[in-house]
Amino acid sequence: MAPTLRPYQAQDRAAVAAVFYRAVREGAAAHYPAAELAAWASSPEPDWEKPDKLLNQWCYVAEEAGRLTGFFSMDTTGYLDMAFVIPEVMGNGTAAALYDAVMARAKAAGLTRFTVKAAHQSRRFLSRRGWQLDRMETFTEDGETYVAALMVLELPATPNPATPDPATPDSATPDPAPPFDPAKDGAQMAFDGRMSYGDYLHIDQILTAQTPLSTAHDEMLFIIQHQTSELWMKQALHELDAARRMIAADRAREAFKMLARIARIFEQLNNAWDVLRTMTPSDYTTFRDDLGQSSGFQSWQYRLIEFATGNRNLAMLKPHAHRAHIMEKLNAELARPSLYDEALRHLARAGLPVPAAVLTRDLTQPWVENDGVRRVWETVYRDPTRYWEAYELAEKLMDYEDYFRRWRFNHVTTVERVIGMKRGTGGTSGASYLKRMLAVELFPELWHLRTTL
Repeated sequence: MAPTLRPYQAQDRAAVAAVFYRAVREGAAAHYPAAELAAWASSPEPDWEKPDKLLNQWCYVAEEAGRLTGFFSMDTTGYLDMAFVIPEVMGNGTAAALYDAVMARAKAAGLTRFTVKAAHQSRRFLSRRGWQLDRMETFTEDGETYVAALMVLELPATPNPATPDPATPDSATPDPAPPFDPAKDGAQMAFDGRMSYGDYLHIDQILTAQTPLSTAHDEMLFIIQHQTSELWMKQALHELDAARRMIAADRAREAFKMLARIARIFEQLNNAWDVLRTMTPSDYTTFRDDLGQSSGFQSWQYRLIEFATGNRNLAMLKPHAHRAHIMEKLNAELARPSLYDEALRHLARAGLPVPAAVLTRDLTQPWVENDGVRRVWETVYRDPTRYWEAYELAEKLMDYEDYFRRWRFNHVTTVERVIGMKRGTGGTSGASYLKRMLAVELFPELWHLRTTL
C-alpha cells in the first residue's frame, strides 16, 4: 500500500522524534558505533526546550496504517536537512515518495542547487538520484566525532514562459508596483493617545540612559555592553527565582525550561565579549580614567547570581554597604536556599540519601564539597533510567555552570587583551583576580563524579 503524504504539522513533533530515534538506533546500527548512535539520537522524545525547526522548513511526513513512518525536510536554501524512515518501510518506496515531495516543493520555489550531509545509509539512495559527492567532512556533535559525505545536486534552470524576453521589441515594460502600504494590510499606523511599541518598552528612557563622560568614540560601546549585560542578568535572576520555586515544590520538570534559558542567557552574554574585544588597548585608554573607581566587580545583580547559585562570600557585601535597599536584597538572598541547596533537598524528598548535615547547613556560608553528596549523584548517574528526573536536573545544572564558566573565561581573556595585567578600575588585581575566580566550582560534586564513575 502506498503511503499517504502530507505537510508536517506541529502536532507531529513527538511522532517524528520517535521515527528519527528508530531510524538512527535501528536503521543505522550496522554502520556506526553504539556511542555515536547514542549521541546522535539520545532519546525518542523531542527536546521541547528547543524551537521546532521543521515548522520553518519544507517538511513532509508519510503515514501508513494509521501511524507515521517517515519524514523528509529541506530548508529554503536547498539543504536536505532530515531524511528518515522507520526500519519496517525501508526499501518499500516510502523514502522515495517523501524525497519526490520535498524536491517538487523546492523546485516549485525555483531552487536548482541542493546540498546535504549524507550519513552512510543515505549515500546510495541519493547517488541513484543524481547527487554527486563533493567531499568527506568530519564534524563533532555532543562530544562525538562523525564523518559525513557532503553531496550536491545541481539541476538546469527551468525558464519561466511567463517572463517576457527582454530582447523582443514587442515586450512591454510594466509600470512599477506602488510602494506597499502596511495600513491596507491592517497594520495600526496612528498612535495619538494609544500605546505604541516605544511606549510599552520605555524605549526613550532606555536610549537616553547612555551618558558618556568623555568624547572617546568607544565609550558608548563600553556603556552599552555593560547595560545590556545587566538587562540579561535581570532576566537570569527572574528565571533563577522561578526555577528554585518550582524545584522547592517538587515540580522539577517545570524548572528545566527555566534552567535551560539561563544557560542560553549566558551564551548570549558570552557572545557579547566578542563585540567588546573589538576595542583595542589604545581605544580603552582614551576614556579609562573617566571611569573613576567604578568596576563590574561592583555589580549587585552579578553578586545576586553568584549568591543564588551557591557561591556565597560574605566579604562581597562590602561594596554595597552604602545602599540599604541593595543590602536588603543581598541579605534576603543569603537567607534563602541556593539553587544547589534546593536541588539537593528535592533529591532528599525523592528518597535519595542526602546527608542531613547538608540539608540543615548554614545557608549564608559558601558551599563545601561533600563526599556524601557526591555518592548520591553517583547513584543517579549509575542508573539514569531509574532516576531520570534527578539525572536530567543534574545535567541542567551542568549546562548552566558550563556556560557560566565560559563567560568567566571569556571575561578573563577580554580583560587581558584590553588592559593586560594592569589593576582593575575597582582596585582588584584585574586579570589575576578573574583567573582565581575560574577555579570556583558551583556544583563540585557533579564535576568530580565524572572521574569516579
